[in-house]
Amino acid sequence: MNPFNELTKLYLDIDNQYASLEFDAHSKGNIRKERDYQRKRYLNDQAYFLFIFTRLEKRIRDLSDNLINLKNTNNASYKNKNAWRLIKKGQTNLMDRVSFFQLPGGQTYTKIYDYKKDRDKVAHGNIASGINIPTILSEMKQLYHDLNT
Repeated sequence: MNPFNELTKLYLDIDNQYASLEFDAHSKGNIRKERDYQRKRYLNDQAYFLFIFTRLEKRIRDLSDNLINLKNTNNASYKNKNAWRLIKKGQTNLMDRVSFFQLPGGQTYTKIYDYKKDRDKVAHGNIASGINIPTILSEMKQLYHDLNT
């Protein structure tokens, strides 16, 4: 099941509420409140982006853990089995795990890498520019699917 459908609804509910309040403040000429709601929407976008990306991270981790476990139990060759055992023991980073399913430098790999860079910015207290949640949700749905292929 794809988790992004529910996230889309939740995001739109909150963003629409803030947009309505922002519009009301603008209509009443209350610039301070209007800017306050604009800022809240902006920060909400950053928070939602981080939350959305964690769903993709979980998917990648789950798929790669399943693959590692499968390879670890089904390999007849000691050398292959030992390699997968070492991978299981070691700390593999997110992009190493993505490379189990997608060609490094390929479109899906690169898109995940670019989102990861933005995720790292937000997670460490910085702002990622160009965050458009409806677009990101749409792309995340596709990336989530592409990891299966």
